[in-house]
Amino acid sequence: MKKMITLLSVLFAVVAAAAAFPYGSSALEIQVQEFGRYSIEVNGQTYPAVHGTLQLDQLHPGHYNIRVVRHERRGRGHGAPVVHRTVYRGGVFVPHNSFVRGQFNRNGMRFEQSAPPRFNQGQCGTPEPVGYMAAPQVMHGRAFDGLIGAMRSSSFDRSKLEIAEAALRNNLVTTRQVSMIMREFSFDRYRLDVAKFAYESCVDPENYFRLYQEFTFDSNARALMRYIH
Repeated sequence: MKKMITLLSVLFAVVAAAAAFPYGSSALEIQVQEFGRYSIEVNGQTYPAVHGTLQLDQLHPGHYNIRVVRHERRGRGHGAPVVHRTVYRGGVFVPHNSFVRGQFNRNGMRFEQSAPPRFNQGQCGTPEPVGYMAAPQVMHGRAFDGLIGAMRSSSFDRSKLEIAEAALRNNLVTTRQVSMIMREFSFDRYRLDVAKFAYESCVDPENYFRLYQEFTFDSNARALMRYIH
């Protein structure tokens, strides 16, 4: 029962943080149609391009600044540096109650506007998106503090791992935040598990090498290196 209450408290903190973003009626999708690893920045907020696509809904109409960054390794081997190259920088105006799609390829970025995504009418007249999900947000402030607090309320690493994974499934994190999460565990095996689990949710994976110092044993640091490469 205690573990269930703890998990619910984490999820409540995440939902409360998401509620801080005002509801809008428009949507923006960016597709990267080139091979490679990319991240997309929208109005200063960085998101990984999952399968080459970023989609944001519940947006207010207005101008959005877009930057597409390619992350490429120069050379071979685990020690080869990663270069972050801006391949597109520009902006787009998202009108009221509209769906704007941007497609980036070697010829540049092309935007097109179409009908808005479909919505259902929920309780109390609140619109609910159908088949369209808002992109996860990087955990900050009270949401992240709530996660750390929930982990500290548990005495066992196994329970702490379950709490962390529940939060990471629907939120993005920075390498520094992953480091802070790892420090809540007593044993290396759980630090390794959470570092592996968080990798796909990390917005700056190029900094993941900094996590190696969080391990007690070099063998676990090398195991993480093998996993991400």
